[in-house]
Amino acid sequence: MKKTFTSFSPLGAPLAEQETTACPFVRKMQHAYRIKTVALKAILFVLLQGTLLLAYSQSDVRSVSTASLPQTIRELKDINLALRWTDTVGINVVVTTQVSFGPSDDPALDYERGTVGRELGLRDGRWEAGLRKSQPPRRDYIKVASPPVAYHYLIRNDSALLWRRIEGTGVGCDNKARGNRVKSSMVVTDVNRDKIAELWFILKANCVDDETPPEMKIIMTTGNLRYAMSGTRILRGEAGAHGGKYYMDAALQKAPEPFRRYAALLWEKSAQN
Repeated sequence: MKKTFTSFSPLGAPLAEQETTACPFVRKMQHAYRIKTVALKAILFVLLQGTLLLAYSQSDVRSVSTASLPQTIRELKDINLALRWTDTVGINVVVTTQVSFGPSDDPALDYERGTVGRELGLRDGRWEAGLRKSQPPRRDYIKVASPPVAYHYLIRNDSALLWRRIEGTGVGCDNKARGNRVKSSMVVTDVNRDKIAELWFILKANCVDDETPPEMKIIMTTGNLRYAMSGTRILRGEAGAHGGKYYMDAALQKAPEPFRRYAALLWEKSAQN
C-alpha cells in the first residue's frame, strides 16, 4: 500500500509530494519533524517580535540611581524605577513609584487599604473591618501597595520641572485574596522617528486564585498627547490559554499607524507574562 505525503521546509512551506511506504517508523519520524517545525516557527516569531520592539527603542535611555536625581525628585517616596534620556524636548527623567502600606492603629483605615486580611476561622473569604473595640478579632495583617504612579520630569540646569503625572488606575483583581498586586513597567521609544520620545506605562494585575484572565493596561504619552489600551493578559490553565484581548481608546484608534502597530506588538509581548 502506498501513501502520499507532503514534505516541508524548516519554515513549513511544502516542497514536493513524494511516494513512500506507509511504514509506522516513517509516520513517527514525519510527526516528530512537524512538531519541531511548529516549535521553530514559534521561536522565530518571538525573536522577530523582540527585534521589532528593540528597533523602536529610544537609543540613549538608561537607568539611573535616585541619588543622581535633583532634590525635587528624590523627595518622592518609594521610587522603584528611574530612567533618563535626551530628545529634542531636552533632558527627560521618568520615575515610577508605588507606596506600600502595612498595618496601622486604625482598623477602619486598614480595611479601606486592604491591609487587614481574612479573620482566622472564616472560610468563605469575607473581609471584616474588625471595628469592635472590646476583644477585636484576630486578623492576619498583610502588606499591600497603592496603584503605581509615573512622574515625567524635564531637567533644566539642576532643577526638575514636572511635565506630567500618570496614575496607574483602572487595573485590578476580581477577588480580595492576599498577594494581589498591580505591577508596572516602562518602555521608552521613538516609534515615528521624530526625535520626541514616547512613554509606554504598562500596568499588570497580578491576581491570586483568580479564575479569569488578569487585567492589563498600557498608557502611552508623547509630547502633549495621551493614548491608552485596556484588556486582559493570557491566563493558562488545564483548559488551555485564554485572554489576551484588548481594545484601544478613541485617541489611539485615530493615532498614526506606527503607534498602533507598535502598541499591538507591545501588548502581545506583555500579555504573555
